[in-house]
Amino acid sequence: MRATEPDIPRYSWRASQNERPSRSWRTLGRRRSTAGALALILAFSAAGLTAPFATAQDWHTLRGLATEELLRLANVNDAGSAVAQRAQLTLADRLATRDSANARRWVDGVLQHAETESDEHALAIALNCQLLLRGGEPGTKELCAEVRDGTLRVDSLLVETQILLISSFLAYREGDHGTSRSAVETAVANAKRTQDPRLNALSNNWLGVHHATVRRPRLALPHYQEAWTYSLKAVDSADIQRTVRLNVANVYSQIGKHKEALDVFEAMDQHPEYSQPARRLISAVMRAEALIGSGRPDEAEVALASVLEITGGSVQQDTYAYALSTLAHAQLEANRLPEALTNFIESMRMMGVSPPNGLDVPRAQPVLVPFARALAMSGRKYEAEAVLDGVIENVPADEPNQILLDAWLERSRLARVDGRQNDALQAERRARDIRAWLTNTAYEYRIGRLHAAIELEVRTAELALVKERAKNDLWNAQREKRRRTAMLLTFVLSLLIGYLWLGRRMQKRLATSERTQKVALEQQVAERTEELENEMAGRLAGELAQSKLTQQLAESEKMRALGQLTAGVAHDFNNLMTIVTLTSDYLQEVHFTPGSEPHRLLNDILTAANSGARITNGLLAYARRQTLVPEQIDLKAFFDDNATLFRNSLGERAQLVVNVEPCSITIDSGQLTTAILNLLLNAREAIQERGTVTITSMICEEFAEVCVRDTGTGMSPDTLERAVEPFFSTKSGSEGVGLGLSMVYGFAEQSGGSLRLTSQPGTGTTARLRLPIAACPLAIVTPAPRLAHEASLDRRVLVAEDRDALRAMLGQLLEALGWDVTAVPCADTAMAEIDSNGPPDLLISDVLMPGSMDGYELAGRLRCLHPDLPVLIMSGYADAGDSDYAFLSKPFTQRDLREAIDAAIERSAESQASAQTATQ
Repeated sequence: MRATEPDIPRYSWRASQNERPSRSWRTLGRRRSTAGALALILAFSAAGLTAPFATAQDWHTLRGLATEELLRLANVNDAGSAVAQRAQLTLADRLATRDSANARRWVDGVLQHAETESDEHALAIALNCQLLLRGGEPGTKELCAEVRDGTLRVDSLLVETQILLISSFLAYREGDHGTSRSAVETAVANAKRTQDPRLNALSNNWLGVHHATVRRPRLALPHYQEAWTYSLKAVDSADIQRTVRLNVANVYSQIGKHKEALDVFEAMDQHPEYSQPARRLISAVMRAEALIGSGRPDEAEVALASVLEITGGSVQQDTYAYALSTLAHAQLEANRLPEALTNFIESMRMMGVSPPNGLDVPRAQPVLVPFARALAMSGRKYEAEAVLDGVIENVPADEPNQILLDAWLERSRLARVDGRQNDALQAERRARDIRAWLTNTAYEYRIGRLHAAIELEVRTAELALVKERAKNDLWNAQREKRRRTAMLLTFVLSLLIGYLWLGRRMQKRLATSERTQKVALEQQVAERTEELENEMAGRLAGELAQSKLTQQLAESEKMRALGQLTAGVAHDFNNLMTIVTLTSDYLQEVHFTPGSEPHRLLNDILTAANSGARITNGLLAYARRQTLVPEQIDLKAFFDDNATLFRNSLGERAQLVVNVEPCSITIDSGQLTTAILNLLLNAREAIQERGTVTITSMICEEFAEVCVRDTGTGMSPDTLERAVEPFFSTKSGSEGVGLGLSMVYGFAEQSGGSLRLTSQPGTGTTARLRLPIAACPLAIVTPAPRLAHEASLDRRVLVAEDRDALRAMLGQLLEALGWDVTAVPCADTAMAEIDSNGPPDLLISDVLMPGSMDGYELAGRLRCLHPDLPVLIMSGYADAGDSDYAFLSKPFTQRDLREAIDAAIERSAESQASAQTATQ
């Protein structure tokens, strides 16, 4: 951490109450020096030699006077006299940090009246340069040219030492640390020769700043000790003592004692902030470093960013770069890598450093190790190792510092992350040696001794404050005693006069308070009543919502149960209808001639069986288990193509109005036609005499909504609730089966949409059918024509069907087609048959059968053993299931059976051809 410059504004080591003892020390020293000076002046005045004495005042005498005496000498003497000019320059030196405006005024006066090549003129130029640097004002380069080049020639060793300090400060600001350090070391040697306490304190403190800047607190501490010792001897040196204390806090931070450093900063918070932007920014940076070391990077970033925003444009570039690098360090510790890297690079650019170049610049070296850590955390470990190697190479090995220790520790961490354990152990060993060298016993003892010296001075100040307060308390007690005696008499008289008035006043206040409390109580009761009413209303609304959800859940469970029931009924009914259809078809084809009475009766049986199949299809539609063939159609074109069919279905008593917008949907067009016809037929039955049926459409997000609205009688709530149940109808049993709306409901749900009915008695009914909008065009595949396959007598078919009658009928039909039939009641028996007699030439299996396997599992196992086996799956659910097998929906005829067998054999042949092509 960079240390503070030697003329930072004053602060108190403790709380604000310690300010008065500090003034007491200065006043005590000031009285001694002033008394001696006044006695000497009076003696010369008595002899009529005041003017010769004034011209004989040298720099040492003036620097030993109090500020008040310097003000008198600066104002009383002629502006061109050496005494006035030296007094003014001494005042400017003391006021540089706490009143820069007056300091500039004194310096400007000397520059106007001093001789060109005099000591006074040279010191004024140097002080003017220093004030410009402190204030961050433009024009510094030209006005500081003589100080920078060392062309100022002076006779006084004391003035030469002051100019050397300012020259060192200028070189430090310009980044020339070598020149700066040489100048301040010369200043320290000269200051000892001058025996001036203030110069010795300033020069030693500034040399300590140099060592602290490059993180060598072990070398900085002895100079801070010297600076503290000399500051106690100097006149009006509170600003120097404050600077030394602050730099000791800097040492605390560098050696890891961040709590002690923060104690110093907390004491500073009770005093005004620095007037100069650079002082204010540097103090904020040092506080931020201590906060970062204490594990509070977010707090450090916020505090430092606010000060940077206020002072950023009015400080020198190197000071701003120093603060920016500390802000980046805080962001790094807060794990904000992008901001940290940006600020690190910008601060190094302002310092003239661009890794891997410029790593030997001392003022930039404290930035490099955190910058390397940020690079490593960002995944740029090779760049990070290059920066760390540059730091290790440019820090002198004979005088290691905290920067070198941090570099070795970071190298150890990087090597351990990469798995280079030997390199990590070597780096850790080197870091331990440097840490032991930095924290040796002498070093700890020295900082403890300096802290004890500062603490002793503080305790002395506190003791003086306690004595002064005790004296003031005694005087205040006596004054208070007299005041109380006088007040007692007044109080007794006023008590007698105001007793009755006070009683009446209290009665009025009591009455007013009672009224106020009553109003407040009534208001609280009203508010509580309103809260209870709102709470009861909320509970009632919650209970209603819960009841509605429960009712919806029960309705959903009922509909699901009805769906399962209808699907099971349809499945069993289809099995029965299959037996009826196959038997009638077989008898009609084999035993009876066309036109005969038995042939006609069998036609009636087949017609009835087909009607039953349609009923089961309606049940399967409600259960959402029918087979759909979705395709992409335009909704408007669909209604235009079927307009005549829809109008004819309504008859003459209802008028059809269609207003449908163009929209592309994916749907089974045949089932959609059936669904619209069912809705129109229900609307026709609801219209008693004359009415209108309106069909409209609208787009709702990913759905197209088709609304069929009629002006019929409508439905009651009970009827509306059961409208989509299978076999529910308001007509007599001979007029309908009650499957129309249930088919529409099942079709909509299976297609990914929904059906919603709204109706009121006397106002008509609205059916809203939601259908999915097409995402992209569907590929239309034209099925290839099937080839007829004739079965030879030596080909064997395995039939798996659990119903005995249907199994026997299938065996008889297949034998008539020329197959050698083996019929079994379940899949387990089929597997045993195959294990005994080998695989068949064709497998025909039902889906649902008793046993451990269904038809699909049986087909899958046989396909794994015999990939070329033709498979035909039968089911009463009309669900094709796996597309790898031919499918036959129950009920079916002999012709359907023959076509399905051909399809199964053809699909098996295609699979063989594909396999052979892939093998070749």
